Amino acid sequence: MDGFFDFIDLRTDEKKMTETRILGLDIETTGLDVSANEIIEIGIAEYDPLHRSITNSYQSLVKPDQLVKEHITRITGIDNDMLVGAPRISEIKEDIIKVITGSLLVIHNAEFDIPFLQKFLTKELLTTYDIAVFDTLKFSRKLLDSSRYSLEFLIESLGLGHEEHHRAVADARMCLKLFGHILDKRKDFLTMEIKEILKIIH
Repeated sequence: MDGFFDFIDLRTDEKKMTETRILGLDIETTGLDVSANEIIEIGIAEYDPLHRSITNSYQSLVKPDQLVKEHITRITGIDNDMLVGAPRISEIKEDIIKVITGSLLVIHNAEFDIPFLQKFLTKELLTTYDIAVFDTLKFSRKLLDSSRYSLEFLIESLGLGHEEHHRAVADARMCLKLFGHILDKRKDFLTMEIKEILKIIH
């Protein structure tokens, strides 16, 4: 991951979209309970808001301490054999923290992902490391008229293309496609400070 991104030493929530490192992020886990389950894959993709393009991407499988159950394999496509030889989260977490520091993380349903990231990366994720979070689920509910708000449904119903659903980097890319659609509807977001944009959903 060396050189994946250059570090920007500015306060994230006071920057504008065009001044901000924007990263789509998604994780796959062994289950829904952060107190009992673990991360098995993390995917990150970078977004250029001016050109509406997805540029760099990174993904890694993560070896958990527990076995992946069959129903999780059916959902994610990740089985125990795939995780043999994968790094432990402790082996890659410093690199991941370095990449996402000072960024705007674009996540669909961040209330699920962020607690896992705080548990397995660092509990000071949103404070010490100057990270802001744009939850495409919350913004979609606020700004888009849809019968359902799952990431897969929104991507398909809005005609935003197709990715391999429920793999981390594919979902991260889908988040960014949805993010781009939201920017198309709210072009004023590009010239607003991040903190002002985030107030819209609070």
